[in-house]
Amino acid sequence: MTRIRETIKKFNDLCANRMAAILSTMWIFYILTALIIIPLFYQSPVGFIAWIQYIVSVGFQGVALPVLAFVAKKEGESQAKLLQETHDMVMSEMAIIKNDSINNIEVLKGLHESIELLKKDAISNKCIEKELQDISDLLENDNGT
Repeated sequence: MTRIRETIKKFNDLCANRMAAILSTMWIFYILTALIIIPLFYQSPVGFIAWIQYIVSVGFQGVALPVLAFVAKKEGESQAKLLQETHDMVMSEMAIIKNDSINNIEVLKGLHESIELLKKDAISNKCIEKELQDISDLLENDNGT
């Protein structure tokens, strides 16, 4: 049952996307404008109210809606372009940050190695100092006796 619903939803989405793409073109605007104006040559509304109703119902629904859909589609394309540019910029910044992080890790590793060498030097210096002190103590003991 769920699979059937999914198939129907995909079909409906496909139809809606295709119809929206077709109905939001300027060609539809021109065709509808012609279909609205041509009948006026054969029979026109009589009276002010009839003209207002004709303009509102046929004019706005038949002509304005495709134009609004066309403008919305163009705005959507503009927004998509802006989002893509923003995405590309963020991704390039992320690559720079990643490279900087890798470089910083290498620097930290080098610093850590230097600290370890300094610790070893300090330990060996303490050992040397201890040996020198022992020798000095032995010499003093030998001189004192």
